[in-house]
Parts: sequence; structure tokens; C-alpha cells
Amino acid sequence: MTEEAREKEVENWRNIFQKLNQDQNKLYNEKLESNNKLASQELEIEIQKRKFTSKESELNLIRNNISQLNVEIERLRKSNDNLLKNNEGWREKQSRFQQQIPSMLQLIPSIISGNSFTKSEKPQQQ
Repeated sequence: MTEEAREKEVENWRNIFQKLNQDQNKLYNEKLESNNKLASQELEIEIQKRKFTSKESELNLIRNNISQLNVEIERLRKSNDNLLKNNEGWREKQSRFQQQIPSMLQLIPSIISGNSFTKSEKPQQQ
């Protein structure tokens, strides 16, 4: 081989190695970019999972609040029913007392005014 052919061959190999080096760098950069995209997608998935978990927790909290409110509504309904029953009982008692007032008034002794109050012999006229 001549010196010129040899140098040409060496230059050829240099170009091949340089091209391989460039290709290797290109592949490395593509791999980094791919890994970054993957990491970004994994991060987005994690964010969505946390949002879902947060929304699920919020939903469970709302369900719990609704359940507690339903219990409180039922308690108030029963209390209201009891108050209505008690009110009805008091109305009946009041009605009976009002009916008895005239006969009770007749039992109160009549009094006449004077220097001192004395019992009257006659029942008071109404």
C-alpha cells in the first residue's frame, strides 16, 4: 500500500469513527429525551393519581357529611314528632281547664267589701 492510499484509508476510518461517535451521541440524546418524556408521563400519572385520591377522599368526606346530616334530620324529625305530641297533650289539658274554670269560679267564696273583707252568704251573681 502506498502512503497516499494508507492516509486515505486512515482518513476513511476517522470519518467512520467520527460518524459512529456522532450516531452514538445522537442515540444518547434521543435516549435522554425519551427518558425525560417517560419521567414526565410518570409524573403526570402520579399527579392524576393524587388528584383522583384527593377527589375520592373529598367524595368520601361529603358522603360522611351527608350521612351525619341524615342522622341529624332523623333525630330532629323524632324530636319534632315528640314536641307535636306534647303540644297536643297540652292543648287537651288547656281545653279541659278552660271547661272547668266556670265550675271552679263557683267554688270560690264571694266576698263583700267593708272595713274588712267578709264572706258573703249569697253566691255571687254572674
